[in-house]
Amino acid sequence: VIMGGGGQNMGHPVNDPIDPGSCVRDDGKDLTEIWKKFNPDGKFVTNTADLMSIDIAQTSKLMGIFGSSHMPYHEVRTQETPTLANMTLQAIRMLKKNKNGFFLM
Repeated sequence: VIMGGGGQNMGHPVNDPIDPGSCVRDDGKDLTEIWKKFNPDGKFVTNTADLMSIDIAQTSKLMGIFGSSHMPYHEVRTQETPTLANMTLQAIRMLKKNKNGFFLM
């Protein structure tokens, strides 16, 4: 399970303006597309609705990129961007399927 902001650092095309104060991937690689290629049974999501509607039982891996740079602060977050609680809930649902336990950071 991988979730957060940083779309511009992953080379993923984003609708948000590029943050000039942070790095931008400039090698032409879209790491999200590479991840999807190597994880065909995984789910890649970019908004709250998609994150909350994934079928946990049928999903082996999860990547969520929810912004071009850092995650927006709560005061300016839109409904399109999941809260930390949303992301944590889905991460726990995914990770608790492992009989050996999990570590969430």
